[in-house]
Amino acid sequence: MKKEWIKRGIICVLVVIASWFVGALLESLVYCIPTDIIRKNISRGVNIYSTETDFYMYSEDYLTTMNDNDSDSVILCETAYSTGHPLYDAMRSAYPGGNASRVNNIIAWSNFHDDDFSITDYSRYWHGYVTVFKPLFCLFTFADMRVLKYIVEMAIYGFLGLQIICNKNLGKEYSVAYLSLLVLLNPIIISLAFQYMPCTYIALLTSIVILRYSVKVWDESLIYIMLGSGILTSFFDFLTFPVITLGIPLTLTLIYEGTVSRKIKHMIAASVSWAFGYLGMWSGKWILSSVVTGNNIITEAFKYVKHRTGNTEPDTTRFGALLAVTRVVIKRPYVLFFFIVAVYLFIKYILPLIKKKKIVAMLKLLIPFAVLAMYSVVWILLTFQHCYENQKFTYRNYGIMIFALIVGIVYSGNYVMVTENNSDIKEIGNE
Repeated sequence: MKKEWIKRGIICVLVVIASWFVGALLESLVYCIPTDIIRKNISRGVNIYSTETDFYMYSEDYLTTMNDNDSDSVILCETAYSTGHPLYDAMRSAYPGGNASRVNNIIAWSNFHDDDFSITDYSRYWHGYVTVFKPLFCLFTFADMRVLKYIVEMAIYGFLGLQIICNKNLGKEYSVAYLSLLVLLNPIIISLAFQYMPCTYIALLTSIVILRYSVKVWDESLIYIMLGSGILTSFFDFLTFPVITLGIPLTLTLIYEGTVSRKIKHMIAASVSWAFGYLGMWSGKWILSSVVTGNNIITEAFKYVKHRTGNTEPDTTRFGALLAVTRVVIKRPYVLFFFIVAVYLFIKYILPLIKKKKIVAMLKLLIPFAVLAMYSVVWILLTFQHCYENQKFTYRNYGIMIFALIVGIVYSGNYVMVTENNSDIKEIGNE
């Protein structure tokens, strides 16, 4: 057993290191693409930012309805910029900025107003989205891309929903969990925002793979799936709500018969694999960028990590950040929706077990899902400065809690109800 885990560890290390060079190669290739056509296509529609402004909110005082055009403008500026030195550009990850707001920067840059721009380095991130956006913006305008994103996302949402309903281990009863997740994520805003794409796509597509191949939490393949999810999240994400790419797919691996202790043990192993892929891939950018650009990106990155984890902002506390992020969804429509869901779950799954005196058995089966649900809280507490500053999107980390708890209640409720007596519940026993 020990040798097997050592073997898996070595494979994971080699995969992460190989991913550094694959990522650098892919970015270098797309930086060979001339930017004139990209700038021209972005200009066709991006002027809408002047109306929407940096932080567009379609419902007043609802951060859940806010689109971060500010960060999207950085993404678009990077997509539309290069110096003609592909590897250097890929590792430098620079973008044209200026004294104006970021949305005005992309409007001006895409319209070839090159005066008064300063170039800002952003080397600490991979910015892997350029490997997708640079080729696409050669073919599509900004206006096209917003609609194309919407179409692709609806297809992914629909396909995963179909997988859940048709899966023999799930079924239509679990659709309430999926609906609740979508309500929290707010697909309307995600369809508009470029920076929200990576984590949403990775979480949902990984979930589709897990359901398609009936991956269980103790399967060896899950170690590598979660490793890949972590690597892809680090490569594509702009630090939004990355932990959902771990928590949402992992929830779907717990719906199979097995002991609680076994599930938790393997769930932790898969989580460590995801974290290794995520942090290992990110550190690769720091190392390669330092070598290629000659700048000390490693020191800069650690300074940034220290800031994002709150160690430089004594006025913001971990509990204060957790409370602030939670308050984002303490609004009447959300409270009403989740109250209805809670009542439905109580009447259908919990109350019958209370009457049959089997509620303790259900709660035991719910433990792995409850542990997974706490990933949302742990992430917010760990990166509390970042979560506090960006409540408009970091609240989506609670998607894990909502999805895991509802799936857990449906699963454990059904499992106990079809069992004649508590002694027949194999999951509660030891391995």
